[in-house]
Amino acid sequence: HGPRAKKHGAEIDEEEFKSLCTKVGYQGSAEKLMKHFDLAGTGIINSKTLRFFSEEKKDERAVPTFLQKHQAHDAEKWRSKLADSRLAPSQEILAKQKGLLAMGREKRASLLEMHNLRKQLLGELSRKFGSIAKAWKLALNPGEVQELAPDQFIEGLKRAGILEAAAKQPDVDKYMRLHHSLIEGDEEAFGLRLKHLDPRIDDLIAEFKSRCVERYGSIWQAFDEFDPEATGKISKKQFINLCHEIKATDGVHRLLHHFDPEEEDEINLEDIDKDGADDAKDACEERKQEAKAKQLHDEKAKRLHMLPERREAVSVLEARREERKKKANLKLVAEFKAELTKKYGNLVRAWNEALSPEGKNAIDFEDFEAALEEEELQFNAGDLWK
Repeated sequence: HGPRAKKHGAEIDEEEFKSLCTKVGYQGSAEKLMKHFDLAGTGIINSKTLRFFSEEKKDERAVPTFLQKHQAHDAEKWRSKLADSRLAPSQEILAKQKGLLAMGREKRASLLEMHNLRKQLLGELSRKFGSIAKAWKLALNPGEVQELAPDQFIEGLKRAGILEAAAKQPDVDKYMRLHHSLIEGDEEAFGLRLKHLDPRIDDLIAEFKSRCVERYGSIWQAFDEFDPEATGKISKKQFINLCHEIKATDGVHRLLHHFDPEEEDEINLEDIDKDGADDAKDACEERKQEAKAKQLHDEKAKRLHMLPERREAVSVLEARREERKKKANLKLVAEFKAELTKKYGNLVRAWNEALSPEGKNAIDFEDFEAALEEEELQFNAGDLWK
């Protein structure tokens, strides 16, 4: 093309430029790229224009080199865009994840430690005392408080020989954590109870009481069969016989350890039913007065008229009988409410879910009796309805 071509480089028209782009594998728009270089709009560019953007010294390599660089630049931009769209974990997120993992491992280790410590404690108490119930009565809770605070629990462990009198602080802290672990999840408890160490004992006691009421009418009446003089005590053998009578032999030895931890061969009615012990004494006294009244009556030659003394005795007996019956009814209702609360959480939920699931404000006796049977509540519907 002459001196001018050498000066300005080899000229390339639009068709040649498109063909060149195709040969080098350029994927973009050759037309737009041409316009980028052909600012004057002549439809022709020269190799010097391209060489300005390239380190290549030869014209024939300028265009391919530039186009390759352009492709590489577009590819890099695409990779950068993809990288920006990814949610790469920052150092903060990584640190948080590591912290959560560490906390999880620490919690699992703590739970395992408490599980093993509880298992070890129960094993030692059983070996030393024969049962958890006996250990509770004799060592852990001899004062028979309702719940053990952490410091009371530690003192009980010392009495039981689990901890030394001058226990080291790490050992004390360990059992303090166990105290917290044992009552964790029990919303009703603020301290340690026997049920947290021996979950079955409460169920066994409740079943024993329920079967006494079912068989004899009340707990004191069950005791009355074996203790007619109302001393408030029966022997171990009598207690076992009573359990057989009410068909509650499962766990009888655990009950014996609970009610007679010192093995004195005495089970006190007061330990099982404090109010019932008073009722038993009243019933015994009534029997004695009835016997005395009958004796006075029989001693009289004429039995056509009731003597004033006997009328007075009978009146007192009837009043006591009515009072005892009233107390028994109130106690039965209280036990029924307690059972509903235990099973359903509260009385409102018990009414809505068990007694009146249809949402009635009142139910008749038949519905009440059917509800007790349906929910397997071991109570006499007739006695409760009165």
